Amino acid sequence: MKKILIYVVVLVISISMVAAFSLTGCKKEAAPATTEAAETTVAPEVAETTAAPTEEVVAEKAYKFVFTTHDAGTPFWVPTVAGYKHAAEIFGVTVEFIGPKTFDIAAQVDMTETAIEGDIDGLAITLPDEAAYDGVVQKAIDKGIIVVGYNTDDPTPNARMVFVGQDQIKAGMRMGEEIKKYLPDGGEVILSTCCPGHSAIEQRLAGARTALEGSNVTVIGDNLNYGADMTEAVGKIEAAHLANPDVDGIYSVDAYTEAIGMYISINNLKGKLLGGGFDLVEGTLNFIKDGVLQFTIGQDPYSQGFYPVVIMALC
Repeated sequence: MKKILIYVVVLVISISMVAAFSLTGCKKEAAPATTEAAETTVAPEVAETTAAPTEEVVAEKAYKFVFTTHDAGTPFWVPTVAGYKHAAEIFGVTVEFIGPKTFDIAAQVDMTETAIEGDIDGLAITLPDEAAYDGVVQKAIDKGIIVVGYNTDDPTPNARMVFVGQDQIKAGMRMGEEIKKYLPDGGEVILSTCCPGHSAIEQRLAGARTALEGSNVTVIGDNLNYGADMTEAVGKIEAAHLANPDVDGIYSVDAYTEAIGMYISINNLKGKLLGGGFDLVEGTLNFIKDGVLQFTIGQDPYSQGFYPVVIMALC
C-alpha cells in the first residue's frame, strides 16, 4: 500500500515574558478566616488537657479563569479547549471560553469587560490589535486578575503579563519558504486572509512577502480578503482566480485555508493550481492528505490552551 505523507510544518511554540513580571508570589491570597473556640464549661481539673486551642484556618478557593478569543467559531480552537480542560483538571480550577462567533474585536473587548467584572482570578486573551485591548487588560490587572496573552499577541507594549504563542513574522517567512519550495522554477501567487487588520495575520503576510522578495516567485496585487463564511470565501477565491487565470498558487495565512482546498477540489484543479497556508484544521489536513493542498503551518493550539492555565494556576 502506498503511504501518503501529510506535510505539516509545525513551528515550536514560544513563551515570552515581560521582564517586570514575576511568576512567584503573584497569586491573590485568599483572606484568612479565623474561627473562635466555642464557649464551653470544663471541669477545672481537666481544663488544661481537654480545651482545644484556637486555630487560624485559611479559606480554600476554587480559582476561575476565562479565555476570550476574537473568533470563537473556527474549529482551530478545538485542541485549545482540550488543552485548557486537561490543565484545569490537573489544577482543580474552572475555565470558561468566550468570544464572538466570527472575527470581531469590539465584541471581544465588550465580552472581556463583562468577564472581568465577575469574580475571576485569571484571564487568557488573544490580542489581535495594537491598541483596542490596552484598556481592558490594564483594568483586569488593576483588579488583581492575572492576564496571559495567547495565540495572538499585541506587537506593541501591552500590560499583559506573559504570552504563549508563535512568532508570527517567522511563521509567515516559513510559509514563503514553502511556497518557493513548491515553485522551484518560479511563478505567480496570490496571498489571502480572512481578517484584514488582525495583527497576527498582518505579521504573517509581511513575513511571507519578505521571504519571497528577490525570488522568482511574484505576489500578484494586494491580499485577497474573505471572511469566515466558506461559501463566500470560495466565491472570492474563484473571482480572484478568474481574474488571474495564469496564477500558479493561492496561499492563506489563517485557519480558513481549507477554503482554497474547496475551490481547487470543486473545480478539478488538483495539480494545476497549488495551495497551502496555516493551521491544523481537519479540513485543511484532509486536503493535504488528498494532494489538493501542499502544506500548512501549524502552531500547536493544544499548548495555547494548556500552558496559560498552568501559568495562571501557579502564579
